[in-house]
Amino acid sequence: MRIDKEDVTRFFLNSIGSFSPLPALSVFSLGLIDHSVITTAIAVVTSDQKLVGEISPFTLANLRDTSAAAAIATLSAGELMTPG
Repeated sequence: MRIDKEDVTRFFLNSIGSFSPLPALSVFSLGLIDHSVITTAIAVVTSDQKLVGEISPFTLANLRDTSAAAAIATLSAGELMTPG
């Protein structure tokens, strides 16, 4: 039986889980989720219920037009969800 570099590499890549427990741990157990932060994302849909996008704190933080971001940020979730 001939063993080449590809077989050895595949063996090591497949056994990474044996050397590091990280792949077996959940995101929650790693402490990557902060439950103290409450965020809300609002879906933007067309009249026939097709998803166009979303408005979230991340979206607002990355808007180039700061006046639009400030105007949207002052709206409540109910105001954003009300049909125009």
